[in-house]
Amino acid sequence: MSDCVKPLTPTRHKQATVNDLLARLLEKGLLLKTDLIIGVAGIPLLGLNLHLALAGMSTMLKYGMMRDWDEVTRAWESEHRRNQKEQDTLPLHQEELMQWKGFGAHWYENGIYAAWRPGMMYLTDKRLMLIRPEPYEVLFDVPYNEIISLEIERSTHFTGVEREELHILLRSGNLQKIHLADFKRVLDLIYQNTDLNRDLLLVRKSMQLEPSWFKVWFKNEVGKNSLWQSGKFCVEEGRLLWHVGRKERPLFSLWPPDLLSCKLEYANLGLGSNEKPVLELHYLGSNNAEIACFSGPEEVLSFWMNILQGLAGDNLEVCPGCGAPGSSRRLLEEGCDRCGWLSAKKQRTLKSFL
Repeated sequence: MSDCVKPLTPTRHKQATVNDLLARLLEKGLLLKTDLIIGVAGIPLLGLNLHLALAGMSTMLKYGMMRDWDEVTRAWESEHRRNQKEQDTLPLHQEELMQWKGFGAHWYENGIYAAWRPGMMYLTDKRLMLIRPEPYEVLFDVPYNEIISLEIERSTHFTGVEREELHILLRSGNLQKIHLADFKRVLDLIYQNTDLNRDLLLVRKSMQLEPSWFKVWFKNEVGKNSLWQSGKFCVEEGRLLWHVGRKERPLFSLWPPDLLSCKLEYANLGLGSNEKPVLELHYLGSNNAEIACFSGPEEVLSFWMNILQGLAGDNLEVCPGCGAPGSSRRLLEEGCDRCGWLSAKKQRTLKSFL
């Protein structure tokens, strides 16, 4: 030991306990740094350079120690627990082999209600499943021997993004629609596990209502001034909304039973000498009757006027097949006249006559 460093003498505190020692080690920590040389007859033989830090993990991370190890360990533990939970909840049969898993969604319809239900898609050598982790539910479970044919439908979302859906026709006559993260890989596995002929795969374009049918100008009254703003119509929870952006609060909201009348006329909007078509809606406001004016292409305004006039006090919904707005009662009872989509109730009625 160096002569310039005085040896430390131990002290005794009778009031301290083992719990106090452990608490101090975890909270404050212990740092030991020493150099030790062992020699014989003045000849150095062994050297020891010791750097020791002992503390709780929170203290270690606070001073920048063992961060990489902590991140790697936490990530491994999280993945291990997730895989273990998945193995415990995945309803695999005996000798059933997992081949692929990834994000997916299943189109669910029950009467007028229709929506995509997301989850984790699993493909085995015997079937394909879609499982929602929390709350746990098997959303979709189809054995390969129940599949008659496959079809790909390409559609344009209202955001302008091209989407692909896989339509699966079952022996029961039901048509199931799924959306997948790795479309090509899933198709390859399905054909690998079935006797389906890939040359018969049909790819068709969906009849979706184009985004231009939702774009209109709204006359926004600000004090004594009026300003025409560009935005979009939207149907949500039975109401007709108009907004500038999806994250913005709608500037116009109409519950169809409050609609008194609507008409299409031409007016000078102050944008030029030519008159423009204007859709004028008279409806019950919070206190009195109010008027809302919209402008745009005549065919678009006529389309919305016919839709609103045909509601007869009913709520407004959109067709699950093509996205066209319509009467919720008519969609539930009959279906969509535009794309031919049939509701579950209408399908049951037709099957009863067959």
